[in-house]
Amino acid sequence: MLVVEAAGAHYALESQFVREIAHIGSVTPLPGSPVHVLGLINLRGSLVTLVDLAARLGSAPVNATEGSVVVLTVDGRTMGVRVDDVVEVTDAGSPDWRGEAAAERLPGTFLSGSGHFADMVVLEVDVLELVRQTLT
Repeated sequence: MLVVEAAGAHYALESQFVREIAHIGSVTPLPGSPVHVLGLINLRGSLVTLVDLAARLGSAPVNATEGSVVVLTVDGRTMGVRVDDVVEVTDAGSPDWRGEAAAERLPGTFLSGSGHFADMVVLEVDVLELVRQTLT
């Protein structure tokens, strides 16, 4: 799992879908897109949709050029997720990780559970659902 920080909260992304972590370069806005879609970035010649994780969860949008991009690849589709910081890479079976699946998922959300990593409360992101909701 990749633990990231966005708007002061910690989130876990399934590392099997993480292609790379990159710096944010130039972002080209997409007119008419939702506030959480920051635009397109050029990642070595490929255009990638960039989503602000915190804004997608209801926090105020931030400066699109600050932070890092976690590049996710799911079923041949690639998407970038802007985060404030990458905190840790850990194994879900690690003794430092104690996670619990959500008893019930709220409609329209992509959070699948929560857990503790070290002394942090971490919300688990269902990467498949996040990509499906964003790129569909």
